[in-house]
Amino acid sequence: MTEPHVTLEPGTLRARLIAVLTAIMLLVVAMFGLATLAAFDRAIEPELENRTRLIGSILRSEIQRTLDLGIPFEALSGLDAFIGETIDDFAEVRRIAIVEGNGRVIAEVVRDEPPSLLQRSGLANAAGIGTTAFAFPILVGNELVGEIQVEGSPQFVETRLRNVFLDVSVLAIVALLLGVELVLAVAAASVWKPYGRVLRLLAEQAAGRFVLTVRTAGVSGIRRAAVRLNEQAEDLARRLHSAPQAVRQSLVDGFAGYASGTQLRRMRYADFNDVRLALFLFASATEITASFLPVYARDAARPAWLSAELAAAAPLGVYLIAVALLAPLGGAIARKFGARRVFVASAIPAALALVAMGLAETVVSVTLWRGLIGVFYALATIACQEYAIRAGSAEEAAQSSSAFVGMIFGGAFCGSVLGGVIGGRFGFPAALFFGSSLALVSGAVAQSAMRGWVGEAVAPQATAATGTGVAKRGNGLIFWTLVLGVAIPTSATTAIFIWYLAPLGLAERGYAPGDVARVVMLYFLASTLIGPLAKGLARGAHGTVIPVLIGAMLAGVVLIYFRSADDLWAFLAAVSGCGIGHALIRAPMMALAVQLSEGSPGRISSLRFSERIGALTGLSASAFLLSSSDPASTLAALGVATLAGGVAFAIMFGILSKTEKEGVAR
Repeated sequence: MTEPHVTLEPGTLRARLIAVLTAIMLLVVAMFGLATLAAFDRAIEPELENRTRLIGSILRSEIQRTLDLGIPFEALSGLDAFIGETIDDFAEVRRIAIVEGNGRVIAEVVRDEPPSLLQRSGLANAAGIGTTAFAFPILVGNELVGEIQVEGSPQFVETRLRNVFLDVSVLAIVALLLGVELVLAVAAASVWKPYGRVLRLLAEQAAGRFVLTVRTAGVSGIRRAAVRLNEQAEDLARRLHSAPQAVRQSLVDGFAGYASGTQLRRMRYADFNDVRLALFLFASATEITASFLPVYARDAARPAWLSAELAAAAPLGVYLIAVALLAPLGGAIARKFGARRVFVASAIPAALALVAMGLAETVVSVTLWRGLIGVFYALATIACQEYAIRAGSAEEAAQSSSAFVGMIFGGAFCGSVLGGVIGGRFGFPAALFFGSSLALVSGAVAQSAMRGWVGEAVAPQATAATGTGVAKRGNGLIFWTLVLGVAIPTSATTAIFIWYLAPLGLAERGYAPGDVARVVMLYFLASTLIGPLAKGLARGAHGTVIPVLIGAMLAGVVLIYFRSADDLWAFLAAVSGCGIGHALIRAPMMALAVQLSEGSPGRISSLRFSERIGALTGLSASAFLLSSSDPASTLAALGVATLAGGVAFAIMFGILSKTEKEGVAR
């Protein structure tokens, strides 16, 4: 029996939720900012003053000890180098000067600092951020012969405040996304799913089949309707049960639907929203290392024959190998054992692997555990995708694909942010332990939410052949052009640039894990926010090609233009541009792949496998060539491949679609 499905569009509600929660988060961030400034006046500034005073006291003690040996003050030498070392060691000091009693400066070192943003805007004084200055007298006997002048650095203070504000801001975005998913989960449980169950039960009873009842849940109106429809089925079942045997037998012979009402079944309604929260949390858990994995692996103990570049790429490479190997098998495993069972069975060992990865001390151990995480990641995400595809209809492919990509990249965004912030504040193992707890929570959510009929095992059955031969050949050519020209370059760019070159390049330039996380997160944030736009562009006849072509051109141009990214702003532009371009590509690409698969799960598995192999090949080549070639050449090659692949796909799509129309017309 075909399971009917009711589509409830959550897009409008999601947009309103994001708007409301964004306003709340902005208010919270502003209030926290004011509280931080007040706390700075009370606590941070006095501590910095004490530290600056202590540095000046130590310098005076060193000079005073030299003078006590009988060396004249004016005969002291090497003072510039001496105070220069102090300036280099203490970032909170901007200027140190040694001045004679008559006011002549005999040694001075000033840190070259441009005016800070708050100073240029005039907000520094309003925020209580000023220059702290101290003078320490130098005595010979009881005679004052000079003084040491020490000035604090206002830019040091602003930098610390800026880091706090940035951490609070990105954590607010994480809270926003998580809040949206929680509210959507509540809305699905109280409105969308109960409403869909009632409509499904009403359709069954209108067709004369009184074999199902539904759980009475949801808002009051929906719950009352469910109770009324259940009572009809239960009343008929009671009447049939109390009827004489001859009457029941006649009903069995004439009205099978009514007769089977004596054995009522509880409806197991399935919807894509069943997997949303579980998938979001699991993606957050497994991508907790996105902002620091290459650095974490590079700094771990490694064999003498293994270079730092290969050590940094090894966990990513093994992870991609594991995901690639599971790509052709994951769908079959999910169908054989059931999507819910596979997801829950993957969440628990993934949590244990994250703990083991946090305890690992060698690059071999880090690589091994990351590879195991890749196995469980592939199984869990493919299980969710199988659940979503079976729960929806062919017409809902674009919507479910967009939402699925949004969950993956929304979770990856949250994971990269949380990993960078926690890793920067408390160490990388603490971030991995936190990711482990998220994986366990995702398993518990899946056990509770993925109870629809599509989460159970599926008996193997042959797929009916559909369509004409010309259409099949055309679909096959379009599909493989999509895989080779779009899917593989997109996946390779993500692995090479976002996961490998960007974190390494930023770390080599001295940026902290939190700063790296804030840059990398922009890729996932763009994918999360631009996904709905891609879905809108994909509507209409052959509309899928439009966002794919725009996304490929944007990502390709960005990679070529910013291939020699050297400062933070260039990295920000390159990462954001790739994120926007790939967001325009991924959801329409997955929707088109589902349509072109013609009911065959093999093509979807081929797409997954090709993406992972392309990413693995590109990452391996990049790691081997990094020590002997400029990363700019790698990014330029990726940009050219992305541009060429997008254009080739658009041309092939247009030619074959036109051929198919002419064939149908004839």
